[in-house]
Amino acid sequence: MDKPKAIICDIDNTIIDDNFVPINNVIDFIKNASRTYKIICWTGRPEGAREETVLLLRRLGIPFDDLLMKPETADEDLRHHTMKTIMLNEMKKKYDVQLVIDDNKKVRRSIKDYGGVKAKKGKKLNSTTFKKGEWEGAFI
Repeated sequence: MDKPKAIICDIDNTIIDDNFVPINNVIDFIKNASRTYKIICWTGRPEGAREETVLLLRRLGIPFDDLLMKPETADEDLRHHTMKTIMLNEMKKKYDVQLVIDDNKKVRRSIKDYGGVKAKKGKKLNSTTFKKGEWEGAFI
């Protein structure tokens, strides 16, 4: 059976900036992509912040099928790129992950090198070029 296609998107500094201001081109892209892809949001926020994170995503109108957060039991020294590579490999069991959008360069490099998935920076998105489920043309 084919796995559903998915896009993974980081939250902090990707969907919202440091001041919790929405980054509209990424939000628009995710909304458009949700018509064709499953949307997985992930974050380095601890699991204990799940409720407030879900409320934030709902307030912003972000559709999502899964929300991955840093486990409370995770070592404080666990690097974001290591944690997110582990998360990606778990998600690949369930989804055909097509794209990861993340602000962290080390995360993007790790995803490309070890996850075998394309990874892009959200600030380079042009949501108006997303057509018929094809995300490749959406990056400038």
